[in-house]
Amino acid sequence: MGVLSVLKRKVNLLIGILLFISVFVFSQELYFIQSDGNYTRFREPDISLVSGKLMLSVDILTDFNAGVTSFSGSNKFYIINKESGDTLIVDPYTGISLNFLEKFDGLVMTINDKVFISADCVFPFLGFTYISNERAYVFKENSMVRLLNAQMNLRTVSFEFSSQFFDVNSMIKVDTKGNEADIKIFPANADDATIRGIILKNNDLFYSEFNIQFNVPVDYRIVKDGKTATIYFSHVDPYLEEIEVLSQGVQWYRKKEVFEQSTLKVTYLEVDLKEADVKIVPEISFDGMGSRDKLSNMVRKNFAIGGVNASYFDPSTNFPVGVLIKDGQIESEPFYYPRPFFVRTDKNTYHILEINTEIHLRVGGSLFLVKGVNKYSQNGDVIVYTDNFKKLIPQDANREYVVISDDKVISKTYTPKVPNGGKVIVFNPKEISKFIKIGDAFSMNFIVPGFQYKISDAVEGGPMLLSGGQKVEDTSSIRATYGQKIIEGRTPRTVLALSKDKVVFLVIDGYQTASSGLTYEELTDFLLKKGYSDAMCFDGGSSSVMAIGSRIVNQPSSGEPNIPVGILVDRND
Repeated sequence: MGVLSVLKRKVNLLIGILLFISVFVFSQELYFIQSDGNYTRFREPDISLVSGKLMLSVDILTDFNAGVTSFSGSNKFYIINKESGDTLIVDPYTGISLNFLEKFDGLVMTINDKVFISADCVFPFLGFTYISNERAYVFKENSMVRLLNAQMNLRTVSFEFSSQFFDVNSMIKVDTKGNEADIKIFPANADDATIRGIILKNNDLFYSEFNIQFNVPVDYRIVKDGKTATIYFSHVDPYLEEIEVLSQGVQWYRKKEVFEQSTLKVTYLEVDLKEADVKIVPEISFDGMGSRDKLSNMVRKNFAIGGVNASYFDPSTNFPVGVLIKDGQIESEPFYYPRPFFVRTDKNTYHILEINTEIHLRVGGSLFLVKGVNKYSQNGDVIVYTDNFKKLIPQDANREYVVISDDKVISKTYTPKVPNGGKVIVFNPKEISKFIKIGDAFSMNFIVPGFQYKISDAVEGGPMLLSGGQKVEDTSSIRATYGQKIIEGRTPRTVLALSKDKVVFLVIDGYQTASSGLTYEELTDFLLKKGYSDAMCFDGGSSSVMAIGSRIVNQPSSGEPNIPVGILVDRND
């Protein structure tokens, strides 16, 4: 065996060990802060956190004005600093060198067939400052926007910045709840800012969150004049109809809002992840997959704090459409086009993902691609039924039925019901299961490329509304996937939105004089002005509903609907 082959095997072994260790590290985001306050957010799979070290795909370095060159069939890359003319030679097998001569400190590896380089190595080479804490930032030291002064006078708050900035609606987000207002500024450095009459609630290198308490409910408008932005607060009444703190870090409230001349009634369920001791999880109808129940019953039976409706569903079968994972068990397969899905990891962190996924089934030494979970199918597929499927499993002489209990094969004969804690696999045609034997081990895994963390719960919805605090640029595929009514109709909406350390559910009533509902475009603008970073829809229309305890707190257009799947905010055990 050649020296190079041995070297490659050792490098691949080292990479595998590092990737195993990285499973126990939280996900991170990288923000590229530009001189005008505009920014770009990078997430997996473009970046990866390995043993606490942030790794970047070499492919994205062109976004940082680097020259990137490689030769066909080679994993060696040449990274060029266009200002200095220096070159890094990056090779996963031999390491990093500078200008073909000097060894250069840094980590390089291959992940999912892509070459990655450590951020703390490549950014200083390219002339950037790189800082990593809860979030990772890269920027030019002397060309970032700085907040110089923040001052409140009566109901007016003025912010003075060091330079002109990209867009006031992007830089400053205001969220009002009754007589309270949160002001979020990003990205601007406030380390040396003079602050008077306003409370700085949270901040890091580029993020500042201020809080103001008024004695009456308020609304606001923002005016930009050169380097200064002024927020004018005014008394509004009775926009806030009801508000209640449900437990530490969890509250709900309902507001009457006016957006682009449309009157809306919007109900919010807000979870502060730093303060709340809760989990946000899906709940299936009491009678199992293929049935429906009222959301208020789901909340009451689980003694949960509250919840909203979730999955789209087929009204002819009541089966949910799209991936559904509950307590680590897969209950429904992904939609055949990639749609966004909400994820809770085993670390109780929350994400919105929009990635092509698959379900892999292994029995003994055989690996299968699962085409359906808890569904009726007439095709030549592999279908899995779980113990949440309470109906009779269809019988067909041309199919093979494999019964699983305690993660082992116990039978290869038809059974009409799934055993408690078990599964039934249906193979069509039956010949594809001929190598499966009684006693073979069973496992089923949800494959999410580039996402390294264990998924405890997931619920698919869509369409995607915001990503990284910005609108989704290409809406052509969204229109093709969801159809005209969901995109262009002014309908009730159920939304899940994320902001820094918060998960927020919104239900916007519609089909009513008091609340018209919103189109897709209107909804994205509405959420953008609220300051959310990421947002997606769940099923809307007459299904849109929110329950607090067993009480319905919005006004569903046709009364409380029956739904197959809800999402609950539940207390941790």
